[in-house]
Amino acid sequence: MDDDKELISFDDAVTRLPPGDNIHTFRQAGPMLLGADHGRTSLLAAMRAAPCIEVTGPQAQAMNHGLAIRDEHGWLFIETANAK
Repeated sequence: MDDDKELISFDDAVTRLPPGDNIHTFRQAGPMLLGADHGRTSLLAAMRAAPCIEVTGPQAQAMNHGLAIRDEHGWLFIETANAK
């Protein structure tokens, strides 16, 4: 992320998530992206525990992953229903 980051509240972030029990996420894993479905409940817990929730940049949004959080493993990019 960069210095022009846009932070949003947990409640606003939840409204951007797609419907369903699983939400796609990905992480940077060396030279490739590692994607996986995350259960909604555990993802919401991770988002709530994150120090902040960021709106992603154009590249991640083009891949329909409009939110990101940082945890002990690095950045987690989160699928959104309608990337901003």
